[in-house]
Amino acid sequence: MYSSNFYKILSVVSSVVLVAFVTVPRIEVAYADALTSVSDSLDTVTTAENPIHTIQFVTPTGVADTKTITITFPAAFTDIADVAFGDITITHGAGGLFTGGTAIVLAADCSNTALWSAVTSGQVVTLTACSAATANVAAAGGVRIVIDNNDGITNPAAASYSIDIAGTFGDTGSAIVTIVADSSVAVTAEVPAGGTLTFAISATAIEFGNLSVLAPKYADASAGSFVSTIAHTLTVSSSAAYAVTVSGTTLTKGGDNIDAIVAAGGSASSPGSEQFGVNIVRTSGANGVADSDYDGSTFYYNGAAAADSVATCAATCTEDVYSATYLANIATGTVSGSYSTALTYVATGTF
Repeated sequence: MYSSNFYKILSVVSSVVLVAFVTVPRIEVAYADALTSVSDSLDTVTTAENPIHTIQFVTPTGVADTKTITITFPAAFTDIADVAFGDITITHGAGGLFTGGTAIVLAADCSNTALWSAVTSGQVVTLTACSAATANVAAAGGVRIVIDNNDGITNPAAASYSIDIAGTFGDTGSAIVTIVADSSVAVTAEVPAGGTLTFAISATAIEFGNLSVLAPKYADASAGSFVSTIAHTLTVSSSAAYAVTVSGTTLTKGGDNIDAIVAAGGSASSPGSEQFGVNIVRTSGANGVADSDYDGSTFYYNGAAAADSVATCAATCTEDVYSATYLANIATGTVSGSYSTALTYVATGTF
């Protein structure tokens, strides 16, 4: 049985943590009596936060001079009194248009009769088209009211609430908003200081099965093959340079072992003589290079005494894939029994 351990990263790096927050979808739409397309969109739905309220609706009747629109917040919403006319913007358009239409100029009162006024009392914001207002809302018009007063209206405890729209203009409706305890999703990631390195082995348990003096045997995931076959792949990517090494004994049983192929440049298969070797070939990628002793059509293994280089990359390597093929031959004098080894592949980044 032959097995190779997962990689180890030897480089020591520090980490930087990034946190992003994804806002939970927040638009809730409610349809009521005369108003249609009623909604209140909050830019944060988390309890105790101070959102921007974007209220929209279509009014069948329209808003004429001296008519009012009231927006009533439930008692659980606090700090309504902090809303002033300068915190509110209104636009309207014909045919249900919410944006890109006419902007309404607001004031604290109707001393300028051509404007609209905005005042708050208790939980109610009242908008009034003054007696000579020049930007009134036509029938079937769309109205968009944005209330943005920084640390103003405060969200209540988690629950669903109804914000009521009425007034003397004649139409009514409600928008439902849902407040939650936490509307964020925490996403974390670690980036090693100076660069990144990834390494994967496609299979970590392979075997030759029964060896023969008559023909070479190649390791695979089951009982080996008499036909040359790729046992697994090594996949490496790095934002800088990397090196991959292998270490471990040759095939061994107690005090007996099968000779490893250590001749420079590797050797071809030679049935009837003891041989253990590995062939490493890059099958995809751009900048990675398999070591010349392991590459090509021959076999080699020299990792018994110390870690031996099998692949390197000197530049940015997005992803290199190497195939690994294992050869075993025995001689007539090879002692019978169960031989095994554990090879360790290590990928090290240089940043």
